Parts: sequence; C-alpha cells; structure tokens
Amino acid sequence: MEKRDVTITVREYGYSMDCQGYPPHNLRDAISAFSAALDEIPEPYRDTASIDFEPYWSHGETFEYVRVTYDRPETDEETTSRIAAERAAMMKWIEEEEALIRRRKAELEIA
Repeated sequence: MEKRDVTITVREYGYSMDCQGYPPHNLRDAISAFSAALDEIPEPYRDTASIDFEPYWSHGETFEYVRVTYDRPETDEETTSRIAAERAAMMKWIEEEEALIRRRKAELEIA
C-alpha cells in the first residue's frame, strides 16, 4: 500500500459553518491564537505547519478565510480507506461504461 501525505486542518477562521469566527485583529492576540494552533500540532509535524490566507469561494462570491494546517503521512487505516474508496469509484465507473457499451451494442444490433 502506497502511503500519501494528508493535510490536516487545525483551525479555520472566516465565513463558513466550520470556522471558528475571525482571527483576532489585535496583533498580540493573533500571535497568541496562532501560537496555540501551532501547539495543537504534533511535534514531529510542526515543521510542515502553514497558514493560508486564500479566500473562500462559494456560489460565485469570495469570503475572508484563514486556515492553519499541517501535513503528515496517512495512517494505515486512512490508506486502507482511501484505497477502498478509489476502488469503489473505479468499479462504479467500469459498471457505467459497460452499461453504456451494452446500450450502444443494442442500438447498433451488435451481438
């Protein structure tokens, strides 16, 4: 099984149901909040921590959005789950394509 890196979101700020409001505007409070977010990241992965200020897009509009993330290797369970999901998606695609082939053969009266 080939493991991949996954990006884990530690905190989200902005306009979204999943967000924790907006980051503090006071610099001291903002530094404290981001420092606390860094402390939530397991020590081996802190060097991969990043902060993203890209806007959140929804229904053609953009909203302020700040996200603190880090990268780590998949766990064995995550790898197994991802591979199963990829396999299920591929099997569904194959079934749909085979059904299309059967319909086209029927339309063209091909055995």
